[in-house]
Amino acid sequence: MSNVVDTAQEYDLLETLTELAAQVEQLPAETSVRFAASKAYYALVLKRVQDLKENSIGGIQQLSSFIGRRLGPAMRTVVSMDDRIAVLSRRVNRARNLLQTRINTTLQAQNKELLRSMDRRAQFQLRLQQTVEGLSVVAISYYVLGIVNLIAKAGEKIWLILEPTLITAICAPFVVGLVYFAIRRMHKGIYVE
Repeated sequence: MSNVVDTAQEYDLLETLTELAAQVEQLPAETSVRFAASKAYYALVLKRVQDLKENSIGGIQQLSSFIGRRLGPAMRTVVSMDDRIAVLSRRVNRARNLLQTRINTTLQAQNKELLRSMDRRAQFQLRLQQTVEGLSVVAISYYVLGIVNLIAKAGEKIWLILEPTLITAICAPFVVGLVYFAIRRMHKGIYVE
């Protein structure tokens, strides 16, 4: 695991460890019945030999000694193999869990960076939207003031005392303010729903 440098290698190693864990988990399934039977038979043989209550006869090896020398090493091998399989299973699972934790940590770091990037984009979009709103206020105000100016010019023909440029200048702050507040209210109405 210490030689793994990128996410693709991590996933490949995780797949390999998962396959290895499946194989290691298959070993106890295949051997546990035989190992348990061997241990039971060994205990049964020892019990039967003990039940014989044999006496020592000079120069002749006792049956319990013979069976102990012949079956004892085999049983220690069975117990040792059973223990080794259990240890191997724990080690493979621990390695797989460590690698899974490492992958999860890498994914969390990538997700954190992605969220930061999304936050930067959202801030950029907000600034862009505010700029567009400002330009919209200017454009709409320009057209509304053009209409006011046309009305003032028409009014000048009727009432000779009205100056169209002066009326447009007086209306300009009110028009810009009304357009600004109308766009803000429309903006709030869109985002509230």
